[in-house]
Amino acid sequence: FDSCHLMRVKTKDGKVKQLKFPREALYNYIDPENSTALLVPLAKTAGGSAANDGKSHPIVFKDKNDAFYKQMLSGIRQVADDLEKDNPFITSKNFRPSFGYVQQMQKCKILPENWNPKTPLDAYEIDNKYFRWQENNVVKFLRAKE
Repeated sequence: FDSCHLMRVKTKDGKVKQLKFPREALYNYIDPENSTALLVPLAKTAGGSAANDGKSHPIVFKDKNDAFYKQMLSGIRQVADDLEKDNPFITSKNFRPSFGYVQQMQKCKILPENWNPKTPLDAYEIDNKYFRWQENNVVKFLRAKE
């Protein structure tokens, strides 16, 4: 689960360079079939962006039935499942915010004082309410200074 993926890439002059990519740029752990690592080498006719036209990435996977495509997809799904168990994303139904986060949201009256930590929570919605709360308080502070 390193944050970067080391990839060897052959340049046009035939040299091999090692490049680092953030894993999130290559793999979509929320929707594995939409991972860049799968879509770029997948033929355009199969929903990817590859074409043997000299301008695009060459076709590696003719279609989604390709054995290597399926193997790679399976690997991405496995990592996504492992992450879901060990460190759920905020978009997950298993996501639970930290105690400090909940405490801060309660101080701001965004979450009720008696909020049950087992209650599902839409972290995006809560964060948006927190950002609005901050904006309102900055405006009040600035007006009080006038």
